[in-house]
Amino acid sequence: MIFLNFGILLLIQNILSLRISTTTASYADHTSFEHNSGRVKRAFRKDRLVNRWEFPIKYYVDEKNGLNGTKIEEALEEISNNTCITFQRQDKRIVNEPGINVVNAERCASFVGLLDPNASQELSLTEWCLDKGEVQREFSYALGFVSEVRRYDRDKYITIYEKNIDSRSKRLFKKYSKEELETYGVPYDLGSLLQFKIGEYRIPQSNYEMISNDPNYFKTIGQDSGLQFNDYKQLNLHYCNDTCKNKILEKDCQRGGYQDPKICSRCRCPRHFRGFYCDKKMKKLERCEKQYYKANDTIQYINQKGNMDCYYYITTDKNSKINITIVDSLLYKPIYSYTCPVGKGLEIKYRKNPTIMGAMFCSKNTNTKMTSESNDVSIHFAGQENDNFIKIAFVKA
Repeated sequence: MIFLNFGILLLIQNILSLRISTTTASYADHTSFEHNSGRVKRAFRKDRLVNRWEFPIKYYVDEKNGLNGTKIEEALEEISNNTCITFQRQDKRIVNEPGINVVNAERCASFVGLLDPNASQELSLTEWCLDKGEVQREFSYALGFVSEVRRYDRDKYITIYEKNIDSRSKRLFKKYSKEELETYGVPYDLGSLLQFKIGEYRIPQSNYEMISNDPNYFKTIGQDSGLQFNDYKQLNLHYCNDTCKNKILEKDCQRGGYQDPKICSRCRCPRHFRGFYCDKKMKKLERCEKQYYKANDTIQYINQKGNMDCYYYITTDKNSKINITIVDSLLYKPIYSYTCPVGKGLEIKYRKNPTIMGAMFCSKNTNTKMTSESNDVSIHFAGQENDNFIKIAFVKA
């Protein structure tokens, strides 16, 4: 959730989103907010790159109203492990200096970015938003993320049906211009932690208010396990560019990787890839089928079954593409969500940019087709049960 912010480093969000009925109120004498349900993400407003957090960021958790400080600490530790950003927990409320006071105000909400370098600000959590992803989401707002669906290029990836949006939430979908945003060249990613979930803002009993333009990405949207690769990449580009004295050139980090702020001699790599410069593919486990394939004019198949992690890599001739079909599959079945969680089920990366989360598939899939944007594809099968399986056909396009 977010609070409207008039004087900070990032794009101002005009409306707040919370998982309770919409109201309007004054908060901390800084702003007013509206709230219903939602999330924001990742582009930075160019004219707001002034106030930035200095590290460590001090924070205090008011545990008197059901907040679990240990859960919050663990979620923040993961952010620190993936960035140069550090946090320092305090044993009393922070006043008259920059810091974050975590309270239970019966909503999940945070101001966007640093409000005032000489004062503290509040972040609200409740007992039902203490999962790692929820905590990281709210602190991401405090670090300055703004809505993904408000990017100028969003229409390439999602279609908005304004008539199906709850009237109190329509401003959440207003786009900003290219001149207003700094994305650091990080692409729109439907797999971000902070991408709106499909159905999250729709009028009850209406059709979806938003869908992915590529239908294979419908169940990728709504990841909630934690910040994803491109989330961390943009955080690092914004906050950590000066951490390493000896720079690794961007071209040296292959496949869209970026310099690791913790170990400056290596790169951080997108899923499916590893190595100091992201130049290596994942290792083959003994029980997995053949790992490397060359697509030609003859249909070939990948068959795999069982509770296991397997990676596959398909290439074809330069300037050619690959047609892929999920002939049949039985995969992890989410209980309470449309979303297929990353790391469970099947992920197929067929977009040209390998930093973007692949199309996620779960449950039952048959005759599902896609075509790669380039001459290579990577696949991750994460079977969760012994009867989970995939049968994938591919051929040179």
